[in-house]
Amino acid sequence: PFGVYRHLKLLPEFKTFYHVESMELGFLSVGSSDGHISIKKAMVETKDIGDIAAASVKGFAASAKEGLGRVFGRLDFAVPTDALHINSGAEIMPAEEDFWYRYYSFATTSISLSEDLSDSLGLSVSGLLREVALEIAGLESGLRVLEPGYSSKSSHAIDQGGALFLQRSKSLSDKIVETTALCDESMGELENLLTDGSPSRTVAQVRLVCSKICHSILISKTYLHEIENLGVILADALTVVNNTLVRGKKLIHDRESLDPDDLTHFRENLDIMDPLSEDDWEATREIALERLSLVDEHCSKAITLLQGFDLLRQILEHRISESETILAGFAQSLSWEDLKHSVYEMVRKKLVTDQEKYACDFFTPEAASQDEESKKPGDMLFF
Repeated sequence: PFGVYRHLKLLPEFKTFYHVESMELGFLSVGSSDGHISIKKAMVETKDIGDIAAASVKGFAASAKEGLGRVFGRLDFAVPTDALHINSGAEIMPAEEDFWYRYYSFATTSISLSEDLSDSLGLSVSGLLREVALEIAGLESGLRVLEPGYSSKSSHAIDQGGALFLQRSKSLSDKIVETTALCDESMGELENLLTDGSPSRTVAQVRLVCSKICHSILISKTYLHEIENLGVILADALTVVNNTLVRGKKLIHDRESLDPDDLTHFRENLDIMDPLSEDDWEATREIALERLSLVDEHCSKAITLLQGFDLLRQILEHRISESETILAGFAQSLSWEDLKHSVYEMVRKKLVTDQEKYACDFFTPEAASQDEESKKPGDMLFF
């Protein structure tokens, strides 16, 4: 699939360990009436790529089978396989155009990767909260055996918190997808412009399309606050968990004994199956307290995963800062060389995830830091 292949190809050893027989590529389609750029997806067999590559302009495939149009993406990026002997677009593209295309390929791909990051983290955190809610539900049932008047709906509140977290993280992912789609459309316009053989094409025209890509990226500013809201949702759920655990642990710890029937009901409610502790309250109590410690571990994992959303926020903020720098440079009529130096310096200093690093190495190796110790990417991969 396009979305999977788009990201897997960034892995450093992808060409070494994977043999791709077919892949889903994007194809540019331009509206005949309004000139609107859209991207269609279609499967292409590797053996047919050579025919597509044979007719190319500045590294972009000029034609494709079945009238799909031009392949979306410069071929050395769209089809990274040495076996096809595709020339690097940099060999035949003017330096300025090569810079803009490389940088925006990196920027838009890193935003696309953020959608995978958001989806993976949202599912993982909500899944942990669902497990915690089940454990708390059993605990509440058990506590009613110890204290008949005990009343609490904590498990329901926690479960609702998990559902809300998933809903909001999905909403965030959807907005990132929309931003990526706008970026891809603008990238399509840039490709059309760069492959236009007209001698009348000007720097101003190129910068106008580049500005459009920047403004597409800047849309992500409108939903950065939603990432902070996810932290609030999780904090509220974990507060309920903590309050319930504190009360539950105290009731269990302070209870000195249980009659046989109550002990049986307590064990059933907490789903304690250990036969060796079946008629032993002290042994059962220790097992129950150990189970509650596992709930603490689930909560700690959720907090750790939440840090991934902070990384996601940083990825978006970095692309926003770079876009603002480019737009300010355009307003001041700075040379592309000066902008390249400034933007690549920003990229080099702010790679925070492995995803960003791989995208940087793939599209903009010149921007990659020579000092690997200065890079501290995250450990989480969500391809």
